[in-house]
Amino acid sequence: MNNNLLNSFRRIYRDKKNMQSFSAYYHALCNWVKNNPKKLGSELIHRNRLDILISLDLDKYLVDSDTNELCLEKEENRIGKDFSNLDGLLMVLSNTLWDMVTIRSDACCSRCKYGDLRYIKINDQDGNGKIVLECNECGYAMNLDGSNLEEKIVNYMPATKAEVEGKVAHK
Repeated sequence: MNNNLLNSFRRIYRDKKNMQSFSAYYHALCNWVKNNPKKLGSELIHRNRLDILISLDLDKYLVDSDTNELCLEKEENRIGKDFSNLDGLLMVLSNTLWDMVTIRSDACCSRCKYGDLRYIKINDQDGNGKIVLECNECGYAMNLDGSNLEEKIVNYMPATKAEVEGKVAHK
């Protein structure tokens, strides 16, 4: 992997302003992607769904630090390390950003038994949006009531705080 690119990623953790809040950290990671589109490649950015994650309105999505498992003090040791390839780095980066903007349910996955379920918004072939639960480990998606998801998912993104609050309150 390109050493200059990896060093620019590591600089995120050296700048203490980036680690002062979840919002600052999210912006720093997104800015790194936005500042390196040619080096990262549009195909890898799209495959890791970073194109969606870097364009989200954080006021609607960013999850409070006490509701997810990320600890800013440990992030440099967790993902600010050496990576042998760009694909691995972008996968970890994508997972981190997803963790910061998805709201988790209290349930565990019925398929793999140990994955946490998170709320996502899916769009079907007709462009209809729907809030469902997705396992962050195996990717299994189900309806909010636990029933099998019948729709074919065309695309998906994190559900906003307001969407989750509206659906969970009316369940």
